[in-house]
Amino acid sequence: MLILEGPDCIGKTRAAKRICQMVDEATDETLPPERQFPVRYDHMGRPSKAFDFFRDYQDLISQYAVMDRFHLGALVWHEGVMNLQRLRIIEGWLYSQASVIVVMCAAGSVHYETLLDKDHKDQMFDKETLIDANRTYTKMVDDEHPLHPQFDFAFVSTKTHPYPDDNDLLTWWNEWCNRLKEIGR
Repeated sequence: MLILEGPDCIGKTRAAKRICQMVDEATDETLPPERQFPVRYDHMGRPSKAFDFFRDYQDLISQYAVMDRFHLGALVWHEGVMNLQRLRIIEGWLYSQASVIVVMCAAGSVHYETLLDKDHKDQMFDKETLIDANRTYTKMVDDEHPLHPQFDFAFVSTKTHPYPDDNDLLTWWNEWCNRLKEIGR
């Protein structure tokens, strides 16, 4: 599973869909077997009240999904539902399935507000809530979050590099392919 985490309007959906497109376009007989696999885009929306922020993640893990949001959103949007023990177990499940986790955030509130002004449409949250979410993801990237969630790559949006480009996406995809190869996909 390739997981993209981060606040709204940071480019997760665009990046996830582009990775799926890149995989679809590249899958042919010239690629080595570890790069020939079906992928699907998936998006984790707002969980229902019945969602178990531990056990229910296990059923959602899929080796070949490019996931727009997953478990780290619990640390941002759902206070108190994730503790260190649960987080480490979920990270273990993801690791066992060759998952790659990317945390995305914007460099500073002013830059993030610019992204929100450009893309903020039908978001579930107001700007201040989204800016706070960006701060939390930034703490993850800076290793200042109290639970120190594990991730493989950080993408920090800047004015000159606001969204991941194909080189970023290719780096993430390559790591995902390498991990799938290691576990004997």
